[in-house]
Amino acid sequence: MASPLRPHGGVTFSLETLCEEEHSHVLDACFLCRRPLRSSSEVFMYRGDTPFCSDDCRQEQIELDEAREREIRYRRRRHHRHSASPAEQPSSSAEAVAAS
Repeated sequence: MASPLRPHGGVTFSLETLCEEEHSHVLDACFLCRRPLRSSSEVFMYRGDTPFCSDDCRQEQIELDEAREREIRYRRRRHHRHSASPAEQPSSSAEAVAAS
C-alpha cells in the first residue's frame, strides 16, 4: 500500500513516512548516555517521551533539568533586580533607618 502523499508548494511529503521514521528513532537509544535500547529491556520514561536505559540515567537527567531551571530562575531574579529603576531600589540611608 502506498503512503498518502501531500503536495505543498511544489514539494510532496509523505506524512506516514515522517511519522514512522521519527517514532522508530525516538526509542532507539538512551537520551542521556546514548546506549542502545533493546526491545527486551526495561525502558524508563521521563516527561512523556524521553527514554532512558536505567533509573540512574533518568534520575541524572531529572537533576540536570532541575539545576537548569534553578539557574534560569536565578538569572531572571538577578536581571530583574539590576534592571529596576533607582527609585524602586532602596537607598543605603533608607536601609540604615530601617535597621535602627
